[in-house]
Amino acid sequence: MGCASSQFVQQLDDLKQQINSLQQNSIDYLHNIIQQATLQRITLNLSIAKSQIEEIESFVEKSGDTELQAHFYNEYANILINQQDYSASLKKYNLAKQAIFKEKLLLLPIQVNIAQNWAEMLQDAYTELSDKQVVQAWQTLQETIQLLSQSQNNENHALSLHLSQITQQFYQSPYFSAQQKKHLFTQSYQLLKNIQTDDFYQKSYVAGYMAQLYQQQTRYQEAIDLTKQAIRFAQKIQDNYALYLWQDQLGQLREKTQQRDLAMIAYQQAIFYFNQIRATVLTTNHQPIKDKKFYEAQGQTYFRLIRLLSQKSQSIQDQKQTQCYVAQMSQLFELFNQGELEEYYQDECLAERHFAKVSADLLLQNCQHGTQLLDEAYQAFFTSPHFDDTTATLYIFKLNQQQLGLILRLANQVFLHTVDAPKLAKARKGFISQVKQSGSHINNIFEHGQQLYQYFIQPIKQQLEQYKINTLLFVSHDRLRTIPFAALHDGEHFLVEDYAVVVLPFMPKEAFIDKTTKNHILLSALTAGENALTFAGVEVNAIHQHYEHYHILDGKAFTRQDLLNETQKMPYSVIHLATHGKFGNQVNQSYLQTYGQHIFMDDLKNINMMNSFKDSPIELLTLSACETSVNSSQAALGFSGIAIQAGAKTALGSLWQVSDLSTCYLMESFYENVQKMPKAQALQQAQIELLTGNIKPNSYCFEQDSPKGYQSPYYWAGFQLVGYWR
Repeated sequence: MGCASSQFVQQLDDLKQQINSLQQNSIDYLHNIIQQATLQRITLNLSIAKSQIEEIESFVEKSGDTELQAHFYNEYANILINQQDYSASLKKYNLAKQAIFKEKLLLLPIQVNIAQNWAEMLQDAYTELSDKQVVQAWQTLQETIQLLSQSQNNENHALSLHLSQITQQFYQSPYFSAQQKKHLFTQSYQLLKNIQTDDFYQKSYVAGYMAQLYQQQTRYQEAIDLTKQAIRFAQKIQDNYALYLWQDQLGQLREKTQQRDLAMIAYQQAIFYFNQIRATVLTTNHQPIKDKKFYEAQGQTYFRLIRLLSQKSQSIQDQKQTQCYVAQMSQLFELFNQGELEEYYQDECLAERHFAKVSADLLLQNCQHGTQLLDEAYQAFFTSPHFDDTTATLYIFKLNQQQLGLILRLANQVFLHTVDAPKLAKARKGFISQVKQSGSHINNIFEHGQQLYQYFIQPIKQQLEQYKINTLLFVSHDRLRTIPFAALHDGEHFLVEDYAVVVLPFMPKEAFIDKTTKNHILLSALTAGENALTFAGVEVNAIHQHYEHYHILDGKAFTRQDLLNETQKMPYSVIHLATHGKFGNQVNQSYLQTYGQHIFMDDLKNINMMNSFKDSPIELLTLSACETSVNSSQAALGFSGIAIQAGAKTALGSLWQVSDLSTCYLMESFYENVQKMPKAQALQQAQIELLTGNIKPNSYCFEQDSPKGYQSPYYWAGFQLVGYWR
C-alpha cells in the first residue's frame, strides 16, 4: 500500500479550478459548490463542508431549479446527520423531498436517506425521542418500503439493499414490539428476495444481509451458511470492504456457536481486509469507509479477537504457545493504535516514518501450528534492538466493561493479567480532575491515584521488582491515554519515584542513536502579542545555557513562517516551543500558537517532509505549554502522535498548561540532565526534584524568585515523554 492523499487533493484542486471558470452563482457553479461540500464531508471536514453549503443557500432558494434544490438540501442534511444534528437534518431532508415530490426516481434516494436518518436517531439519540417521533419514524420506514416496492427495477437494487439494512437497524431498536419486529423481518426479507441479479456485488450483500436477519432470529447455522456465501461472492470481485464486513460477521457467528478457533481466523481475516482498504481512506467516495462508526466497528473487531486470544492463552499448558498468543495480542493492539493515529492525522504513511508497521497476519497461524513456525514467531517477536533488561512495556486495554487486560512485555517474555476494574471510569475522571488543580488536597489525589495503581501496577508489581525494571513504557487506548501515569500512588510513593515513565502509541522500529546533546537547538517562545506566556523568555534563556549552538525565535520574530524557514537553514537536533498548544478531537482543531498566528499539524508535517537535512532528523521536539482535553480520547491520540507527525524521534509535552516558574525549572533541569543520562531518566529526575523540593543550586529560573512548594502533581505530572526514551 502506498500513501494516498494526493488524489483527494487533486480532486479538490480540479474542482476549484472548474468553479473559478464558471459564472458565480450560476446553476453549474452552485452544483459544483455542492459537489465540493460533498468531498469535504466524505473526508470528515464537516465544518468546512457546512460553511460551503451555507454560503450558497440563499442563491439556491432563489434559483427556482427543483433538482438543484433537492441535491442541495439532501447534501445539507447529510452534513448535519454526520454532525449528529438529527432534528435539523430531518428538516433539510423534508425540504429536499418537497422540491421534487413528483419526480419519484429522484425522490427515492432522498426518501431512503430520511429513513436512514430516523434509524440513526433510534440508535444514537433514542433517549431524546418522543413517542410522536417514534411513530413518525415507523411511518417513514413503511412509506419508504412501499414507495420502493412500487418502483422496483435494476436501478433500485442498491436502494433496496440499503433500505433492508436500515430496516434491520429499526429491528434492533427497543421501541418496537415483538409483533412489529416480526413485520420488519418479513419486510426486509422480501426486499432482499425481490432482488434478482447476476451482479456478484449485489449477490454478496443480499446474502450477507439475509444472514443478519437469520442471526436476529438466532438461526445461527443458516446465518453462517449465508455469510460464507456472501464471502464467496465478494471474493469473486475482490471487494475488500464486503470481505471485511462478512468475515467480521462470520467471526461473531462462530463465537456465538462456541467455535472460537474458527472465530479467531475469521476476525483475523476481517482485520487483514480492513487494512487492505485503509490505503484508499482519503480518496474513496464510499461513505461507510469514511464513517466514524465504521472505524469504531473495526476497532471492536480487533478487541473481539484480542479477547478470544486472551481466553485461548489461559486455556493451554504449553508456555511458549501461551507466550505466542499473548505476543499476538500486543501486536494487534499496536496495529489498532497505528490505524487510529493515521486516521486522526489523515496520513496513511504516518506510522512508517519512525515506527514499525506491525503485521499480525501470520503470527496467529504460527502460534497454532508446528514447533518450527512457533519458534520462528517467538524469536521474531522478542528480537528487539531497543529493549534492555531494565525496560518494560505495559499494554493497557479494556477486555469488556468490567475487566482490563494488562500485558507486561519484558526483554524476552510477556505476561498477561486480567483485572476486575468496575470503577475505572470514575477513578480516572476523579484522578485527572484532582491532579489538574494546583490547590487540590493531596489526600484526594492519593485516593484516586491509589485506585488506579491497584488496577494498573499492583498486578505486575512482583514482576517489575523481580526483573529490576526502572523504565515503564505505557501503551494504552481510548481515554486511558489521558492519565498522567507518573502521579499514580502506592500509598507511600508516586510511581515516578520508582520508574521513569514514557507513553507510546506503539513501539519504535529501530534502536535510534540519541544525538540530543549534540548539534543545534532551536528555541522559540511566545513572549509578545495576545496570550504571551509570562515565563517563556526565562525558560528558553535557561535552556540555552546547556547548548553551545542555539538560535532563539521570540517576540515578533516567532511567527509561523520564521519557524518554517529556520528549520530549513540548520540541522536542528532539538526544537523547543514554549508556547500555547491545543489538541482537539480532529487534527484541524489542533494547533500551536505563534505571534499573531497558529501552527497547524500539517505545518509540523511540512517541517519533516521539507527537511533539507534528512541525515540529521529531529531527536527531540518539546512543547512546554500544551493543553489536551482529558475527556477526549481523540485529543490524547493527537498528542501521542505529535513526534511522528513532526518527524521527531521523541516529543516532550504537557497534558495541561502550568503557568509557573516550576515549568521553567523542570525544563531547565531536564535539558541539563539529558546531557548525561537517557531522556526518560532525565525527565524523571527533573520531576522528582520538584516533588521533593530538591532544587539544583544556581538555577537560572529562580534567580529572581525563590522556589515554593511543588509537591503537588499539578506542577510535574502533566509532562510526558512520547516516543523513543533513551
